Formats: sequence, C-alpha cells, structure tokens
Amino acid sequence: MDQVVFRLLTIEDTKRLVERLLDSVSFPVVFALTGDLGAGKTAFTQQLGRCLGVSESMPSPTFTLVNQYYLSDGRQLIHADLYRAHDASEIKLLGLSDYFT
Repeated sequence: MDQVVFRLLTIEDTKRLVERLLDSVSFPVVFALTGDLGAGKTAFTQQLGRCLGVSESMPSPTFTLVNQYYLSDGRQLIHADLYRAHDASEIKLLGLSDYFT
C-alpha cells in the first residue's frame, strides 16, 4: 500500500486537501490517518465530515473509540481511534468489520 504524506499548516489547508480527495475517490473509502497527538487527525476528519454535510459536533473518539455519523444520503462516516489497539483481534472486538459488509 502506498503512503502519502501531506504537510498541512492551517485548517484551510486541511479543508482544501479534503475537498480534493473527495473529488478523486469513490465510495466506500477508508482513510487511515497516523500521527502523534495533535498532528491533525481529528481536524482532518472534522473537515471531511463538514464537506460531507455533518453538522453536529465531531469530537475525537479517544475515549469512545468509535464515533458514527449519518449523512443525508444514507451513507455513514465512521471515525475510529485505534491508538490503544495492539493487534487486529482488538480491532475486531470494536466491531469495525461490521461497517465493511
């Protein structure tokens, strides 16, 4: 799998990237974001949600582990925090595979 790294300095940079990505992907799609605390993973997801029409607050799922948002067209945006997951079996326990069926 290819890895692409972007350096985003402002929220506006993040919004422009999200808009460009949404123009070039087909759904369903998975974005795997990695980085230290404060790197902007949640900011990216919030901008993604805004561009897809999510109007509610989108906090980090650090404590809830998985946040789910329903889009007006029936699709879902799933925001999962896998920071504490050590292997695939722990991810399976979260039920994330259910979103792929």
